Amino acid sequence: FLQQFILQEVDITLPENSLWYDKYKYDIPVFHLNGKFLMKHQVDVQKFEEQLMKLELQNARNQ
Repeated sequence: FLQQFILQEVDITLPENSLWYDKYKYDIPVFHLNGKFLMKHQVDVQKFEEQLMKLELQNARNQ
């Protein structure tokens, strides 16, 4: 999956990311996939891989 998505790390302590800080300061790490909330507090690799597979299937159907 590494070639199929872009991981964007956001430093919520920077002033320009204050909205993210206000929302997630007690919930790090937080993951969103395609702009939708996916998980917080800890990484669930299985859930992440399942969501990537679903996304891949959706993209294949739309082509």
